[in-house]
Amino acid sequence: MESNADLVDGRLLTLEATCAELPASNAKLRAKTADLEPHSRLKNIRIIGLPESIEGGFLLKWIHSSPPTHNRWIHEILYCVRLERIRFSLSGSLTTFHNTWQPFLDHIDTLTIDEEPNT
Repeated sequence: MESNADLVDGRLLTLEATCAELPASNAKLRAKTADLEPHSRLKNIRIIGLPESIEGGFLLKWIHSSPPTHNRWIHEILYCVRLERIRFSLSGSLTTFHNTWQPFLDHIDTLTIDEEPNT
């Protein structure tokens, strides 16, 4: 009986020691995660002057009674491709960009596309 009490007492001391270390460990983790947020934004690109809704706005126009023309869609995609090229270039992945987008760009070259006015 006494050996069981000693065993339980030993486990209890171990648990108390572990629990005493947890606040310091949690504080270190909080400091790390607080640092990760700004650190992860270091390579983000901010384009000033564009409305925040610019990313999805064009797609919403397709549900209207007079959707954009296919030429307009292609011009919008080509604009996005330019932004993608910048993003891949900044991360040093132009080969990945070309592997991803070149088949699409080759296909676009075979199409007859009317010029769209700059808007």
